[in-house]
Amino acid sequence: MTAETERAALDFPSATVGRDAARAFVDETDLGSETLVVHQYDVNACGTWDLQRLKWGEYGDRVPLTEIQLRYEDVDREGACQRDGPKHVAATLLRVPKRIDRLGGFGYQV
Repeated sequence: MTAETERAALDFPSATVGRDAARAFVDETDLGSETLVVHQYDVNACGTWDLQRLKWGEYGDRVPLTEIQLRYEDVDREGACQRDGPKHVAATLLRVPKRIDRLGGFGYQV
């Protein structure tokens, strides 16, 4: 995310865990020199993903493109839960300390 209009379009429903921290993180991001990455994914009720690594790099001679790769660890949540219960939507918000104008690839691994 590199534009103020994209930042304003983010919606954090009131029931969201970590809503205030996420909003503060977004608001503190300088989109002139940094890029905000929002990665949403489904997890089961008994687990979550813990980000272990962020890697990015540029390639291409004429038009530089940036590729972003994320690596997560699958972590069990503590407490009672239903393994066959409904999926939950989770999100990772990260700040890349560089303005990315053209994304050429995005991938993740768990």
